[in-house]
Amino acid sequence: MLAALDKGSALSLTVGASADKKEAYKLKLEMLDEEAKRLAEQKAKVEFASQAHRVQLENLNSKVEQAKTKQEALSLLAQKRQEKENIGNKIAFLEQKIREEDQVEKKSLNEETGLEISLAKLEGEMSATRDRLSLEYDLTLEDLANLPHEVANASQAKKEIEVGKARLRDLEPVNLLAIEEFEKENERLSFIEAQLADLNSARENLNSLIIELDLKAEQTFVETMDKLSTIFSETFAKLFAGGEAKIALTAGVPSLEAEVEISVRPSGRKWLPLPLLSGGERSLSAIAILFSLLKIRPSPFCFMDEVDAALDDANIGRFAEMLKDFSGHSQIIVITHNKRTMAVADSIYGVTMEEPGVSKVISMKLTEAVA
Repeated sequence: MLAALDKGSALSLTVGASADKKEAYKLKLEMLDEEAKRLAEQKAKVEFASQAHRVQLENLNSKVEQAKTKQEALSLLAQKRQEKENIGNKIAFLEQKIREEDQVEKKSLNEETGLEISLAKLEGEMSATRDRLSLEYDLTLEDLANLPHEVANASQAKKEIEVGKARLRDLEPVNLLAIEEFEKENERLSFIEAQLADLNSARENLNSLIIELDLKAEQTFVETMDKLSTIFSETFAKLFAGGEAKIALTAGVPSLEAEVEISVRPSGRKWLPLPLLSGGERSLSAIAILFSLLKIRPSPFCFMDEVDAALDDANIGRFAEMLKDFSGHSQIIVITHNKRTMAVADSIYGVTMEEPGVSKVISMKLTEAVA
């Protein structure tokens, strides 16, 4: 529209320059005026429309601003909601923590109450223990703490206490003469201890004497065994009409604990131990040992019971001769049923039964009978 107006002004200037065309231009000017009016009206309309559009634009801007404000409000609301949610979560967390702290506090209060109750019980037990110590043992807790004894096993200590109490009850009622009796018993204990010391001294002396006697007995025994071995060989040869014999102790064993080993070799035979001999040979060997011992240690009295029961006639004769040889320095009593043995006796004693059920002892001196 402005461009058209400018164009109209240019046309007016042209009309003024050309007179001939004045009328034409005048007409055109009128037309242009009309057109200008029309354009003015259009301009007014356009301005009105522009104003309306401007108002609408302002309304739109206002609405945009409102929309922006609303969007910002929504964003702010969402932010506030998020903050509210965060604050709510934080409040829930704090409330949970407060509840937990309340529980811990309640638990602590309960524990504190329990501890106070336990402390009251302990104080009561301490008071009771203090009274018991004072009444039963005449001690205080300080005296008890200063004692050197430590309890390693409480149950065992309780058992020992019960045993001690039982022993104390067994000692009741209290003996007022206990001190005097204690002094007497103490004197008796001293006397017994002195006697015990004497007995221990005597026992030591006896042990020394036994050791000395054992050594002497061992020495004497070994010496006697050496002599016995020689004399036994001679006696054996005389009773067996030849042969050899030996007697010795088991090697490698203490002399008083060793076994006596006897070996013989009758004339014309090999060396044999006693178990391998016949009954008569064993009896004659035992008789040889007996007479050998009598030669080493003569005895005023000798008692023989049926030692010739297993001997034959030839051995009986040698046995009888041996009896005669030893009868000069020993009194020998022989229980026998062998007539040849009886024949060398000086006196005979026997038991007979002349009447049924009545025993009678008879005697005879053979020396007087021969005379």
